[in-house]
Parts: sequence; C-alpha cells; structure tokens
Amino acid sequence: MPEVIFTEKALTDIRQIRDYLIEKSSNVSIADAFADMIVDRAILLSTMPEIGVPCPRKGIDEVCRVFFFQSYLLIYQWGNDRLRILRVFHQSVNYPERV
Repeated sequence: MPEVIFTEKALTDIRQIRDYLIEKSSNVSIADAFADMIVDRAILLSTMPEIGVPCPRKGIDEVCRVFFFQSYLLIYQWGNDRLRILRVFHQSVNYPERV
C-alpha cells in the first residue's frame, strides 16, 4: 500500500473544513469525526489510487486525479509507492483555479 502524504495546503484545507463545521454545527465532535473521515478516505484511496478521475477531465492543468467523497474533492497524485493529497475542496469551490 502506498504511503499517504498530505501537503501543507491539504492539511490547511482540512483544518478549514473542520473549523467551518464547528462554526455551523457548534459540535466539535462532529467536525473532528468528519476531518478524520477525510483522512481515512485518503488512506483507503491509497489501496486503489486509479479510482479517481484524471484532473484534465475536470479542467485542472495538473498531472493528478480527483476523488469524490460526499460533497468534497480530494485532489491527489500517486506514483513511486506514494499517494500525495494536494488539496481538499468542497464541490462548490471553483477548484481548477486553486490547485
């Protein structure tokens, strides 16, 4: 199974998602659980990284893939026994410009 690496931008994205969920729900446990689920999905994704959609099909000029999880997108690259999570976005964000 490839090693899973989160870029600083991806970690910042997850923290911002967590903070947003705390703000909207006032429930730290729910926000923490959802952030953990994102990380768990990335680890699961490392077992079958080809499942994501190639980025060019989503308007992103990067050699990467996009994996959909609930209303979120995990933008990642894989190879050399590593899976790098580049960014994590809500589907409503204009993500091609932010990768």
